[in-house]
Amino acid sequence: GWHRIKIHTRNYIGIIVAEDDRNTIDRIYNYLTDFGYSIPKPRRRKPSKIRVPIYEPSGPRIPNSTKNMLSMVTQSNVEIEKMKDIVLQTNECNYDWCRGLLAGFFDTDGCLHKTWELSYIQIKNQDKTFSLCEKAINLLGFSSRRRWDNLYLINNYAFNNNILKYLSLINPALNRKKNLIGMGINFEPVKVTNIEKYNGDYVAIQTDTKTLIANGLLTHNCFIGPKPTSDRVFVVNQRNVKTGTFDEHKIMMGFKTEEEARAGYLANYEKG
Repeated sequence: GWHRIKIHTRNYIGIIVAEDDRNTIDRIYNYLTDFGYSIPKPRRRKPSKIRVPIYEPSGPRIPNSTKNMLSMVTQSNVEIEKMKDIVLQTNECNYDWCRGLLAGFFDTDGCLHKTWELSYIQIKNQDKTFSLCEKAINLLGFSSRRRWDNLYLINNYAFNNNILKYLSLINPALNRKKNLIGMGINFEPVKVTNIEKYNGDYVAIQTDTKTLIANGLLTHNCFIGPKPTSDRVFVVNQRNVKTGTFDEHKIMMGFKTEEEARAGYLANYEKG
C-alpha cells in the first residue's frame, strides 16, 4: 500500500484511511493475513479533517473536508519486526513488486486527469521516489516524464492510449480513481487481428491493441458463447500458475450460467 503503512516511534505500526477508500485498507489486510501476519481487522475511528486534492483545468485545489476514518493498528513487537521486511524492502527488478508499488502509489498519490493524463504527485523525497517509480514503469514496458511535482505516464495515442492497459496491469484498489465516465478518448481505429474457434461452442476475439473493453471491463480476450445477445457477463480472474498472482481478466459473454462459462474457460486449459 505504498506509504499508507507507517512505522511510528512509539512502537506501533498502523494504517489510517478515509472510510470511502475502504477497499485499499481491505486489500492490505488481506495481503498481510495471506502472508501469515496477525493483525486486527480495520475498525472505525472518529471523523477527521483531511485535505484531498480536486483536479480542475485551472489547477488543483485542496479543500478541507471531514471524513469518517478507518484504522488498522498493531503493537505486537513480533509482527512489527516481521512487517518491516515488507514495508522497507525494495525489489525494482521484480515484475509483480513493481506492479504493487505503482498500484499503491496510484491509490495514495496518483491522479487520472480529465485531460486524459495519468500522473503521480510527490513533494517530499521526490527524486528518490520518482527514480524508483521510473524504473518500475520501464520494467512494465511503459515510459514516463517528470514535470514539476508530477511524474506523468507517457501516452502512446497512436496505439489507442496505453493508460487503459496500464491501469488494467497494475490494478490499483481505489475504484474512484479509475472512473472513466465522461472522459473523452481519441482512439485510433482498431482492427480485429484474430477470431479463433475454441474448445466448445464459442470463439475468442483479440484486437491489435491487446486491450479492449467488453461491457465496460478491461480485458485482453473476450470469449463469446452460444448466446451472444445474452445480457449476462462473467469475469474470470486469471492467475499466473507459477506465482499464483493476478494475471488478467477474461470476459465470458453469451453463456447462460456461471457453470457454463467456467466450463468453457477451463476447457481451453485442460490437457487435450
